[in-house]
Amino acid sequence: MVDDDDILSGRFGLYCWGNTGARFNEVRVASPIWTTYYAFQGEVRSPAGTRIQVFSGNAIDAPAEEPGMTRRFVASLDEHGQLRLPNAGVDLRFVLPKQKEGHTLDLLPDKAYSPLDAKVLRKADGTGFCILVPAAVPAGSELPPGQYRLKLTYRRNNTTLDPDSQILSQLGDTGPEQAILDIP
Repeated sequence: MVDDDDILSGRFGLYCWGNTGARFNEVRVASPIWTTYYAFQGEVRSPAGTRIQVFSGNAIDAPAEEPGMTRRFVASLDEHGQLRLPNAGVDLRFVLPKQKEGHTLDLLPDKAYSPLDAKVLRKADGTGFCILVPAAVPAGSELPPGQYRLKLTYRRNNTTLDPDSQILSQLGDTGPEQAILDIP
């Protein structure tokens, strides 16, 4: 299967040189449409901040569970599923009942981002943080418009660097937590 998002209009033709046995089937040309990837059905509403991970496969083939993560699976137990999200990035929509759009998210691939060595300061209780932009950005100016991805490691137990720091846990887990924040 080949998807080509570069050609937005025009005509197309199929051609195969030097292969008399070539056959083409299921050729489609259409505008992109939204399709349901996963539908949450018959569930109690999760509290704000609940982390939910949706797998394209099934529970049997899934990697080890991550503490504090709620998991859902697209494929049933007798199917392996397949990843249908393109590597070039994806636009996601969360649609509420009666087709009311609730939230949209444009996920870009990692290669779309450039590294920026910034400093992050956080409150002692872990409830907030501030990003200090490096000297490469002129003082008093903002980062240029664009999408930014923050990859953070939250140390629940930071006593190695700060012996007096508070030790936090989530379901008894005091190990570091990786977080990725995409900022449009």
